[in-house]
Amino acid sequence: MKNRYIAFSFILIIIIGMTFFLYKEDNKTVYVYYSANNNIEYEVYLKDNKYFDKNYLSSNKQYVVDILDYIEVKYNAIYKYSQKTTANYQYEIFATANIINNKNDKVLYEIKEELFKSDIEKIKKNYLISIQKKFKIDYTKYNDKIRSFVTDYELKDIKTNLAVNIVLKINGNKNYNDNANITINMPLNETTFDLTSTVEDVDKNKNYYSYKLNGKYNVFYIIIIITCIILLFVIIYKSFFDKIINIIKFNLKSNNKKEINKINKQYGPFIHKLERFNLNLYNKKIKIENIDDLIDIKDTINKPIFMKETKTTINYFIIDNNDLLYIYSIKIN
Repeated sequence: MKNRYIAFSFILIIIIGMTFFLYKEDNKTVYVYYSANNNIEYEVYLKDNKYFDKNYLSSNKQYVVDILDYIEVKYNAIYKYSQKTTANYQYEIFATANIINNKNDKVLYEIKEELFKSDIEKIKKNYLISIQKKFKIDYTKYNDKIRSFVTDYELKDIKTNLAVNIVLKINGNKNYNDNANITINMPLNETTFDLTSTVEDVDKNKNYYSYKLNGKYNVFYIIIIITCIILLFVIIYKSFFDKIINIIKFNLKSNNKKEINKINKQYGPFIHKLERFNLNLYNKKIKIENIDDLIDIKDTINKPIFMKETKTTINYFIIDNNDLLYIYSIKIN
């Protein structure tokens, strides 16, 4: 029995430990690390002219407006994640040409146009966002409109500019929303111009986001843990209770054996052993509380004391007075 208690307790402790581990795993905070890289490359394509052999010029130069045809831009974006990310992304490209009053920085005239808008897509199974997009900027169109407005209204003390924005929006759970913004700036209404670009993407000091699992099996885990703890306490209580009972029985058995030995030693000459004895043959029985009272009865009625000895149950000391039986019994086990 003791071994069974130990084995069952050990199994319950293992179940509690495993369930607690699963509970923690189902409620843990997950950290997703990622890297971001947004960049652009561009080439400036030219009209037919007698000065340049190629029909385009590479980046990071200054360009003459009158021979410019269009600008081709290559947008590349790579986002790599350390694990599965349930997020969507979308990017759009728009151009804004404007005239700004230098005295108060207010907009006098503005042209805004959407050049491209992607579909909403999910982050791929390989934990990756990969964008490669080519698009054209019709610099001449915006320059002609702005120049015409300035000429018609004879505007002075102004600044003119064409800004092309590439905006990438990543929408995940409430703990992860990211934006990247690339701006390409070009002056307008000038004889020559150059391009400048700025990139605003992920914060380099925090290249991760975190979220907590929703613990959808919490109730199930808690029920298992509580049930196992209750069963464990029941086993401990039962084991302790059985141990106490065994100690009591052992002490009682020892005391009773001592008493039988004492009786045999003190009153042995007056006690006769019986081999066979049947209590059911007697209609009247009187239970005696101690051996001294039984000795007194023996002396009073002048009858012998008989003892029926058993090894595992009860020892009987009796006096047979015809159909009346006086009994003093001691439990051994």
